[in-house]
Amino acid sequence: MLIYDGPYRWDGWGARFKLGSGECRLRIYDLSKSDRGESVSFLKPLLAILTDTQEENPSVNKMTVRGCAGHIATCVVKDFNLDAKKIQWVEYYPPSSPKAKDNPEKLFHLVEFQWRGEKALRPDWRTPPAPLLNLLVELIRPGRTISSP
Repeated sequence: MLIYDGPYRWDGWGARFKLGSGECRLRIYDLSKSDRGESVSFLKPLLAILTDTQEENPSVNKMTVRGCAGHIATCVVKDFNLDAKKIQWVEYYPPSSPKAKDNPEKLFHLVEFQWRGEKALRPDWRTPPAPLLNLLVELIRPGRTISSP
């Protein structure tokens, strides 16, 4: 079930300079609640998919999702009051993005963090396993209608 789908702006650091601030598209799904009312068990039932919007509006973004991954994850957990241990983080690059054009099979990147208190540290990127990749492709499919709460 889709919980949130829209722009997400994060403040950076550095007081008034807001270094590291930016904007992305954020989608948060609760996989334990299907659109048909079924209940499914997952170790990490929340799925956060982040997409750069820098190409669409360069004046809004100062940083990319990859460049600020840990800071964004920390902010999302705080802003949406989520349990960091229950979230699977994914970066998504649409086929039209420069990163996808260079390597079309790398549209999705799974991101794992080490959490220290409330801060996401040391992001580690890898290719999602096949079952998760299939789910991601289905969720991102253009024209898909998903019920939200």
